[in-house]
Amino acid sequence: MAKRRSKKYDLPAGFTPLKKLGEGAGNVVMAVKDETTGNELALKLATEQDQAHRLQQEFAILARLDRPGILHVYETGFHKKRPYFTMELIEGKPFNRFMDEHRSEPGFIELFLRVLGKAATTLSDIHQEGIVHADVKPANLLVR
Repeated sequence: MAKRRSKKYDLPAGFTPLKKLGEGAGNVVMAVKDETTGNELALKLATEQDQAHRLQQEFAILARLDRPGILHVYETGFHKKRPYFTMELIEGKPFNRFMDEHRSEPGFIELFLRVLGKAATTLSDIHQEGIVHADVKPANLLVR
């Protein structure tokens, strides 16, 4: 079986790639090191030109939402005519993986309901702002 090659992404100057966190819908999310501050961040970059407006809109929405459970965004810009933004790097596990790891533990139902309740509260908060999250799924909910 042939070894699968890792796709390389051309990132904006000032960021060192650490690892790919996810990819889909015309975007890639990378863990990066900000060479100016030394901080580790997440960087979301449009990989397809038709996603440019959507990515800019996502940044604008996240920038105005300052609530627990919603990551913080820092800066936005363009790299080779494609938008990107940097955001808080969340060290956590996707909800589905977190729940699979704790499924056999005593108190699983209570843990499940507590985590799901926090996610529902956060989604309710953003809905009160007139925003609908278009991609709610267990893999997109990170549990710390």
